Amino acid sequence: MVILATFLVANISAQSLVIPIRRWTTQKWDANWIAPLETPTAGVYLFRKSFNLATKPESFIIHLSADNRYRLFVNGKQLNDGPQISDLRHWRFESLDITSLLTTGQNLIAIQVWSLGNAAPVYDMGKQVGLIVQGNGEVESVINTDRSWKCIENTSITPILFKPGDPNLYYNYYAAGPMDKVVVGMPWNWENPEFDDSKWLAVVVLQNGSPFMTSQYGDSQWELIPRSIPLMERTYQKFSAVRRCEGIVIKDTNSPITIPARQKISVN
Repeated sequence: MVILATFLVANISAQSLVIPIRRWTTQKWDANWIAPLETPTAGVYLFRKSFNLATKPESFIIHLSADNRYRLFVNGKQLNDGPQISDLRHWRFESLDITSLLTTGQNLIAIQVWSLGNAAPVYDMGKQVGLIVQGNGEVESVINTDRSWKCIENTSITPILFKPGDPNLYYNYYAAGPMDKVVVGMPWNWENPEFDDSKWLAVVVLQNGSPFMTSQYGDSQWELIPRSIPLMERTYQKFSAVRRCEGIVIKDTNSPITIPARQKISVN
């Protein structure tokens, strides 16, 4: 296992967030919410969609959301995570211009969806595992979520759920989410275009995107409204120093660290 002695986070440009045109806030979307083919449980799910562009467009705007949370990659580069937290009657979506990350020819949108259902933190008022991506115009419609998308569960990440009667919670109120158990074995480089997803599964289509007040009350699981706050900003931050380590010797914090299999280390 190899890790870097830095916080690896993406640089996200504030200019990538755009204000959606009226079409996507007042009329039902062409894209559909999609979910894993098998009955989803609490966990992490990976979605992919490959597409070709004859030429690189001047603008390529997408509108997207997920339940509970998503992390967006375009051609292997992380662009954003979201959505802004709200409730099922006011489910937020982001409108992003991804033009700068596209190329002529083969392209890929890869999205990690984190969903915990009833085990989610109290502030995450979701319904079930779900993802929706809507292209802004005819060119962008190639990425609309439908049955052409592929999905797989990332079984290397398992939620550690706290259930009623758990002795760790006896006479206590717990409103946070579960912890994670991670067993190294995830599909490495799954967010890159060259990754082979031929064995990934198809998805199931749930319902088309419905902006707020475009459906009868209770008919829609997610009533979509635009994001109302800026995107989160992220920058690279290196460790200033390693104060203490056990099970490994670290001489240079600017170089990768190799952790042998079945070895436990501690770095502070």
